[in-house]
Amino acid sequence: IGELKDAFCGCSIILVSAGPSLDESIGFIEENLERCIVVAVNSSYRALRNAGITPHFVLAADPYQYTDKGFEGVACDETRLICPFIVYPNVVRRFEGRTFTWSQNNLLASNVRLRLGLEFGSQILEMGTVSACIFDVAEIFGCSRIFFVGQDLAAKTDGQLHAADSFYSDLHENKVAIDNCRLMPGNTIDRVPVEEKLFVYLKTFEQLAKERGLKLELVNTSHFGARIEGIPFVRLEEVSEGLAREETVSWKTGIDRASQLLKEAKKRSLGLDGELERMSNFGRQVCALALKGALVLEIGINGKGIFEQPQIDEGRTIRGELDALFESDSNLHQVLNDGSLKYELTLYARGLQRVNTIEDALAREGEDSLEYFWAIAEGAFSFLSANQLDTEMI
Repeated sequence: IGELKDAFCGCSIILVSAGPSLDESIGFIEENLERCIVVAVNSSYRALRNAGITPHFVLAADPYQYTDKGFEGVACDETRLICPFIVYPNVVRRFEGRTFTWSQNNLLASNVRLRLGLEFGSQILEMGTVSACIFDVAEIFGCSRIFFVGQDLAAKTDGQLHAADSFYSDLHENKVAIDNCRLMPGNTIDRVPVEEKLFVYLKTFEQLAKERGLKLELVNTSHFGARIEGIPFVRLEEVSEGLAREETVSWKTGIDRASQLLKEAKKRSLGLDGELERMSNFGRQVCALALKGALVLEIGINGKGIFEQPQIDEGRTIRGELDALFESDSNLHQVLNDGSLKYELTLYARGLQRVNTIEDALAREGEDSLEYFWAIAEGAFSFLSANQLDTEMI
């Protein structure tokens, strides 16, 4: 997405979220589709498409399957996806050939970029809610203003949490008990119900408004929403009247640039196959070596649970070889450790509490190394399997 830097200089963005006030905002979005860049989030996308509106971009960030539900049953053509590498894979498949991404917070993607001679990827702060990404996206685009539509951060007084046409309704998750909410100052209502998760998002937006408000003009249009300090509320009618009076900065040159970049990307050969093979080889070496060490020590335990000295010595040698392998490519070691291996090593560390109570030094070392080897082997095998890399050799 960094390749779109300043592509939309001076343009305004309408960020469309799936709060209840989206139901009354469709006309406003349609009216200003030619005046502003329209960016949906995955949960509001369906409502726009069903209303005949094609957003210019859509933001999706979560790795969970429900992220994809916002795109089921509606067209995905002509809209460009903005997402991180962790987004649920089927979302990317829907927008194949029309995806911009960011990678600075992803060790795997960053390592691949660096190995391919590319610059370090763009950083976009997610901060728990995909809507928060728009602050960094707007700055990259060179936009001057963000209009927040459907960013209620509150339920309606009847407990409705999201727009009527959203996958939350399909999942029967579009209501909240008012008794379980905080009552916070509203934009047009004295107090509005805010559940705990939305309260966290509300404070996130207030923090971002304080940090970014000097660079961007921020406008909240959510009629039913909670008041966001630093993002003043303006009625939709007033916003439309203001936009109609202004000289519109065209976004079409930026869209042409985005289309050209995507076209060029299809022709670009990055040599990913070689990088994936390199990662696969590293994972296989780690897994095979750790498995060898685990089996040496398992065989070394006799019927009474006692480790033999020769196997302990061989275990030390293999552990040294593993350390040397990790040191041979610290970047790939970090990538490997950022996946399931991190969890396996956490279990190993917890297990040391038991191991450290063993009085016999030889038995203590044997148990320690055995648990370590199994953790490394399982973590590396999971890495290979999850990334669909070759596991036949193992």
